[in-house]
Amino acid sequence: MLQTMTLAAASGAARAIPGQLAAARKSAGLTQDQVAAALGVARETVSRWERGTVSPTLAEAACWAAAVGYRIDVTGRVTGGA
Repeated sequence: MLQTMTLAAASGAARAIPGQLAAARKSAGLTQDQVAAALGVARETVSRWERGTVSPTLAEAACWAAAVGYRIDVTGRVTGGA
């Protein structure tokens, strides 16, 4: 079944993305350590992305989404999942 998460309106999008990152990772049954290993970054980096203290680049976000079974489309929606 395809899961879709839609980003909030522009003013709230920056706050919505970290929550979506964490929710999708947890939905995939992965730990921050597992995602970090798949991306070649430190676990603390994944933690910072999920808390919203640091923003991933678009390329990092796309790799992160793929690692947890999602994709980010150009309309700003995060889709996918098992």
